[in-house]
Amino acid sequence: MAAAGLAVAGLVASALALASASSPAHAQLTGGRPVSLPAPSASLNNPAKIVAPPAGFSPRVPPGFVVSVFASGFAEPRWLAVAPSGDLFVADSAAGRIVVLHDPERAGTAQSREIFADGLAQPFGIAFRGGFVYVAEQDGLDRFRFDAKTSRRLSAKERLRALPPAVAVSGPNLYPHWTRALAFSRDGSRLFVSVGTKSNLALDDDPQRALIEECDPDARACPVFARGLRNAVGIAVHPQTGRLWAAVNERGGLGDDVPPDYLTEVRRGGFYGFPFAYVGAHEDARVRPRRPDLVAKALVPDLLLTAHASPLQLVFYE
Repeated sequence: MAAAGLAVAGLVASALALASASSPAHAQLTGGRPVSLPAPSASLNNPAKIVAPPAGFSPRVPPGFVVSVFASGFAEPRWLAVAPSGDLFVADSAAGRIVVLHDPERAGTAQSREIFADGLAQPFGIAFRGGFVYVAEQDGLDRFRFDAKTSRRLSAKERLRALPPAVAVSGPNLYPHWTRALAFSRDGSRLFVSVGTKSNLALDDDPQRALIEECDPDARACPVFARGLRNAVGIAVHPQTGRLWAAVNERGGLGDDVPPDYLTEVRRGGFYGFPFAYVGAHEDARVRPRRPDLVAKALVPDLLLTAHASPLQLVFYE
């Protein structure tokens, strides 16, 4: 893909969500080795204030890339997926729909759009295999038959598997993580499904949270691939190695500087700490009962981002 052809569906789209990783001041390669982190501290509540962009504003991107508005007018565009036809599928999560954007001439601007599916429960992850579009809602994994040439839907929704639903919660250590990400293996034989947790401190007595599953295409069997990932919002398979990678939103309540969110290759059978530890053997003293055995097993992620960066999708380029 030419650098100028990397389009963004609205200024808040997730394709550039890991841009902060390009700055050495805000990212740290670990090599999987233990790292030193600041001590936990009190957290401040300082949410972002949304303002209109100034005239001529454009996000900073690496040399050779250009950002333009590919399409706008969404409620909450959270996931982008390029279909076999080259059309762009967008999960407009707050609107409960999947939208298809057409740019047949590759002009860098969507020429038309259509609603692929509506009435969904906070759709997020989208993946393609054969004649199916797979969609992860906050409470389940679905698929639709579609025409791979035109991107048109050919069937009603087929529910393949229920997932732990997002629950409306409140309190200092409870956050409703409703995102469910999807990625197929290179040969299409396995579908990775990530499910986050709503808490900073526990697994909510639900063993199907804070993990990535590895399903067959019909989701009849979905063994656990890796655990201890608080919320692997973005997952993707490396096109050359076939290995799974994840962008993970870590826990809050430990201050403005810890723990860092991260990007990592996900090892089969690996344990990444949640809820007992973070970034290797940094124990979370709030969690009871303690599990020193699991703290000792926790893996160190490959690339540490800033704390609370909240990365979403990731893509592999060259």
